[in-house]
Amino acid sequence: MNTMRTATCLVAAAMMMAGLAGCSATADDDATPSSEPIILTIGTDDEPGVPSADQIEFFAAQVADLSKGSITVEPKWKAAGEDQPDWDQAVARLVMDRTLDMGLIPTRAWDALGVTSLEPLNAPFLIQSDDATAAVIAESSSELMAGLGDARVEGIALFPEGLRRLFGYDAPIVTAAALEGATLRIPTSNVSKAMYESLGATTVDGEPDPATQLGRESSFLLVQGGSAPVTGNVIFYPKVNALVIGENAASELSDGQRDILDQAAASTLAHVVDTQPNDSEAARTFCAEGGTIALAEVGEVDAMKAATARVTDDIASHGENAAVLESIRAIAAQHPGEPVTACTD
Repeated sequence: MNTMRTATCLVAAAMMMAGLAGCSATADDDATPSSEPIILTIGTDDEPGVPSADQIEFFAAQVADLSKGSITVEPKWKAAGEDQPDWDQAVARLVMDRTLDMGLIPTRAWDALGVTSLEPLNAPFLIQSDDATAAVIAESSSELMAGLGDARVEGIALFPEGLRRLFGYDAPIVTAAALEGATLRIPTSNVSKAMYESLGATTVDGEPDPATQLGRESSFLLVQGGSAPVTGNVIFYPKVNALVIGENAASELSDGQRDILDQAAASTLAHVVDTQPNDSEAARTFCAEGGTIALAEVGEVDAMKAATARVTDDIASHGENAAVLESIRAIAAQHPGEPVTACTD
């Protein structure tokens, strides 16, 4: 199966540099069964059966194994409730106020909560492949997560979850003009809002509604073939999930317990990179299921890039983002990815 294996060595190298690879709990460690058992709740807006839920479940199993059962990670699905506006931020706030101990929150969501260090991951048209995403995570996680303390949480790890495109309801969105005056269903994010507004569109975060919306942002891993046509060569950014722990919850862990969380997260990252279907594979599955992938003309893609360039300039003006963006550009140039081809149902 074609996966993101080409970036696995980069992830392993990053774990070794961070002191996570090859590290294990011992009988004398203070996170062994001799410690008092603890339960850590982890929240998400998702439910079992999607990539983010798989990441949580694998992480929880790793924690249980490494701690010999002394630490239980307990998932809270749809943690903020059903039909919640700003759903990602709602879950994040539950971690920030200690209602939840941990969360798996998309990186795009944190800019609406005052965290700007993760914005380079959402820079429009910058990262165009799964391999580039994995390489950026391997090399720049510390810099990207540096601002999470502003939201009273600590970043543990970043996990990739597919490339984001626009899925139309009635037809693929293949021209810049089609976005002028359109309404799109987009998860709440300052950068995403600015990006689509620069293309002339209005964003909402309610339920998908073909009667009032032109389309919605998603990925091949989340949309079943045949349900919505997509523009294959317009990739806005990669979805990446941030595994975080509230500062209060983190302060109550021993060094050994925190080390186990770090080890489990490193193993989860390696597992995701090695096993998650890559973009091209997911596209082929989408087509095999009856999906439609169209391609925009090169001039139309260039027009979208030009219109959104000011959003990247704005990201660069925040904190240390200019240097991070330059690093990501260099990495992305080395990992252009395999172009997705058109298909019809």
